[in-house]
Amino acid sequence: MPAKLPQRAFKAAKFSKDAKKANISDAELCEAIRQVMAGQADELIAFRLLAKSYAGLTELQVKHLVNDQHFVEICHDDKTQI
Repeated sequence: MPAKLPQRAFKAAKFSKDAKKANISDAELCEAIRQVMAGQADELIAFRLLAKSYAGLTELQVKHLVNDQHFVEICHDDKTQI
């Protein structure tokens, strides 16, 4: 059986600035993502479309987005889990 890939979550740089201004922590964002993934959120159509487009990115594309600070990783293996 193949190893399960770690679940990762990112926030866009603009969203990161807006969340910081609103005093929304990464831990709170990760909890919200957990709830969305568990189906505990309303009006998900736009989120699902965005998530689907992000899921199509290659690992190299994600690396570039993180390195160029367009994405900020907020949840990953040893950090807060999704």
